[in-house]
Amino acid sequence: MGKKILIVEDDKVLAETLHAILADTGLYEVAVANGGAAGLQLADDFKPDLIILDLLMAGTSGMDLLAKWKETGLSSRVPVIVATNLDQLPFINHALTLGVHNYFLKSEMSPEAIVSHCAKVLAEVASSQTPPPVSPQQA
Repeated sequence: MGKKILIVEDDKVLAETLHAILADTGLYEVAVANGGAAGLQLADDFKPDLIILDLLMAGTSGMDLLAKWKETGLSSRVPVIVATNLDQLPFINHALTLGVHNYFLKSEMSPEAIVSHCAKVLAEVASSQTPPPVSPQQA
């Protein structure tokens, strides 16, 4: 199996769709956490090469996870792509300060486009080019 991708998403339909698209490529080992607490645990156990993260989740939010991952250094080692419906600029800026590599609005991106971006980020990391964080204007 190839690179490991962790999806932390409480919308089960979207999580299953992303999982299916990624797994069907045969290039990735994919794990899904259907909430923040599970995402925190799976990030430690699964050792992903990339994380797709929702911010709006009951209980432990995506922002909580980002803060924890910044504290532990995970977000500096593992690219985190946020896919959420939270579009307020203060939240986007805060997420970027916590180490997010890219920020997408789910309503504006197809699951296929998110998966395509994952492949691009992983290719950049593999070629030792750390993907630069996006500016809020690009998000």
